[in-house]
Amino acid sequence: MEQIINRVGTKQDALKMTGFKESYFDKLNAAGVIPGVSKPLNGKCFYDLYVLQDWLLSKPKKTIDESKNDAATYVTTHS
Repeated sequence: MEQIINRVGTKQDALKMTGFKESYFDKLNAAGVIPGVSKPLNGKCFYDLYVLQDWLLSKPKKTIDESKNDAATYVTTHS
């Protein structure tokens, strides 16, 4: 039987996923930075954990080899 992963989470689930401190998370959430937030009936906030995960992984850091390759490509195309 397939395990169902909850897509909708609470603030505690979002904090656990991001690793952010609650005060910092609240600041980002108030500024509208945190994606996938739903507040039905103006009550408790719920978070789309899939969207949150995609946001956390949206800007991967390049490896040294990738950076060197980008630099070499730039030099050869802009010389």
